[in-house]
Amino acid sequence: MSGNSLTAVLSNKLKIVDIRILRYAVGSTIAMAVAMGFDWPLSFLTPVLTLSFLASPAPRPSLKMGFNFVLAIAIAGYIGLLVGRILLPYPFVYIPFVGLLLFRIYYAKGGTLPPILILWLLIALLLIPLMMMQSHALANIIALNLVIGGGATLLVVWISYALLPDRVDKEISNTPTAKPPAPTKEERFRTAADTTIVVFPVLILFYVFQLSGGLLILIMIALLSMQPGFAKDFKGGKALIIGNTIGGLAAIVFYELLVIMPEYIFLVLLTLLAGLMFGSRLFSGNPKAALYGMAFSTLLLVIGSTTSSSGEANAKVYTRIIQIMAAVIYVVVAFGLLEHFKKLRREKRLKKKILLSTVLALFAAGCSMGPDFTRPTVTETETYREDFEAGESIANLPWWELFGDTVLQGLITEALENNRDLRASMARIDEARANLGIVRANLYPRVDYSAGGSYDGTFGDENDASGSGSAVIDASYQVDLWGRISRMNEAALQELLSTEEAYRGITIALVAEVASSYLLLRDIDNRLFVSEHTAEARRRSLDVIEAKYEAGIVAEVDVNQSEIQLADAEASVKAFERMRAQTENVISMLLSKPPISIERGLKIQEQIFPPEIPTGLPSELLERRPDLLEAERKLHAQTANIGVAEALKYPQLTLSADLGAQFTDLTTGFLGLGAQLFGPLFNAGANQRRVDVEVARTEQLLNKYEQTFYTALREVEDAMIAVKTYKEEYKIRSGQVKSAQNAADISWIRYEGGMTSYLEVLDLQRSLFTAQLKSSETLQQQLSSIVRLYKALGGGWVPEQDSTGYYSQSKEINDQN
Repeated sequence: MSGNSLTAVLSNKLKIVDIRILRYAVGSTIAMAVAMGFDWPLSFLTPVLTLSFLASPAPRPSLKMGFNFVLAIAIAGYIGLLVGRILLPYPFVYIPFVGLLLFRIYYAKGGTLPPILILWLLIALLLIPLMMMQSHALANIIALNLVIGGGATLLVVWISYALLPDRVDKEISNTPTAKPPAPTKEERFRTAADTTIVVFPVLILFYVFQLSGGLLILIMIALLSMQPGFAKDFKGGKALIIGNTIGGLAAIVFYELLVIMPEYIFLVLLTLLAGLMFGSRLFSGNPKAALYGMAFSTLLLVIGSTTSSSGEANAKVYTRIIQIMAAVIYVVVAFGLLEHFKKLRREKRLKKKILLSTVLALFAAGCSMGPDFTRPTVTETETYREDFEAGESIANLPWWELFGDTVLQGLITEALENNRDLRASMARIDEARANLGIVRANLYPRVDYSAGGSYDGTFGDENDASGSGSAVIDASYQVDLWGRISRMNEAALQELLSTEEAYRGITIALVAEVASSYLLLRDIDNRLFVSEHTAEARRRSLDVIEAKYEAGIVAEVDVNQSEIQLADAEASVKAFERMRAQTENVISMLLSKPPISIERGLKIQEQIFPPEIPTGLPSELLERRPDLLEAERKLHAQTANIGVAEALKYPQLTLSADLGAQFTDLTTGFLGLGAQLFGPLFNAGANQRRVDVEVARTEQLLNKYEQTFYTALREVEDAMIAVKTYKEEYKIRSGQVKSAQNAADISWIRYEGGMTSYLEVLDLQRSLFTAQLKSSETLQQQLSSIVRLYKALGGGWVPEQDSTGYYSQSKEINDQN
């Protein structure tokens, strides 16, 4: 297998990011090896500029592009030499010309020319004229070596792509890559003007004071000026400084290792390891990945300029780092100040309007921070399993009209008066109302008083005594500038209303629980009656069978089968007696009483419920279901807490006044007025984290609210299905009981006439007994399903009939706010 094919196979087995990391490290290592090995003047630029190619997402440069690249550098060098020879002696011509040339180069940066080519042109046109101030021969050498450096850079890039070509991926290659939008001419003009304003003063400084010894600063400023986006705000400038600081620290470690082992091969190995380390982070996709690209460029620039022969004789790595950091800080500060002054200019016209609107807002109603609450929109489905009938819902009936049994009504009334869970819910309402009063007190001034006195005296030949006293009234008021106190009041009010809705929910659940338990008790009574009646009938049948057995008419097995049937009925009687007692205990517990015997009213068959069960629309659940309203109130309160947390980020103003008098030999009075402004200066982002916590809690309650709505829909549909199916099932069970009764009667007549065996009689009697029990249970399930539907719809609460007065009190407080 040939070398090229082997390279291609290995490349295809690697991920695209892995290939770019390896190519980045190998390319920088080869460039460092070539630059330090041949060591031509300014060779240290070759590794840095190689990184610009390898870090770019652009494809491998073509041969034509490489030729044009080298040719452009040669032309730029020649122009630099001409400018230095012709215009350098004439400052008033040279300086404007170079400024115009800088602007034109930066303007071309937003066009079709590659940024790396513009960077080389910038370095050539800046360096060569300045070097001519020392020596024309040196300037010629610099111009020639810039061309050599450009060629060497291209050669290293081509070798790197040859060793590690891009992986062939049909899916990726066929996917069109989105290109960033090209800047407009106006944007290019503004960017070029800003960059020229930053770089041009440094160039003049170097020209006037002939600072050829600090050319690394000029080169670094030229590199950084190609990416001014890093310095357009505080975060970008901080990233630029951090990146170069990391590179400087790494360069110190790199340099000290070279001092320990000053070997060429060791330099190459360290460069490879550093390239792998920084490359893996550069291509990690992390938002801060660009920091490591800058850090590695700084590392290579420092090491290259320190170890090459073109550096100063006594140049140290620390000197280079200081020069680079000086360039970085200058670029960050210059671009930052420029952007700051531009913002001031843009905002100057709006400043008066903003100030006026702010003052009006403060004096009108304060600045309420945080979002205002709006009821969340819950997405409803267009179709439901069951049909929701519009109109008056069954839930709008008070429970005493729904349940016609007067005994049941009495039990519900007693439960509402005595149930301890309901009383605990009332106490929670009292707690929330008191807490609201505490919070509302902060909306008003606070007045305190204090008084004191003292008496001093001596006893002896001369009695000496003196006394003094004072009385002070202190008043203070916290101005609600940012709406913190009003948001706290809003949250406390909604917490109070949520406890009201919880009270409603417990009330509805209690009414439904008492009704369901009572219906179950009446069902058990009916099934107990059926069991006792069946046991009595089977006892009479056993007597008849025993008489026939003694007469020798029937076999003993008929007696045994009759005894089995009787035992089954008697066992059912005991089971239902146990269930009856336990159900009475449940009702006693709901009444908050010790276990007692429960009074009975209408039989299970006599219970009267509405023949039609209208439900209303699903959206009406939002206005009626207490658990939904409770979830909404809690979400509202939590939304207000966001405003409370937001307001903590801003200063608080407290006004105070002291009025008092001091009583000594001479009574004096005093009055003091004051104001205190207190606000956060630095807390490491703790206040913002508090806001984030409240936002996250609000998101939790929002999801809980939506889930509560869907749970309500499920409960309503479950109850509607139960009402419909149990009603139909009861009709079937009733017909089954009639048929079973008729069949059992006919079978007994046939048995008495000797036309069938006793086995048929037993089988039909068992069927009748089972059908009677199932029929009673199904009727109870049907009635209980109506109760469950009533509960699911949020029924049973009528504010006008609120005996506790809690609803009306909460409504008055809500209206006041």
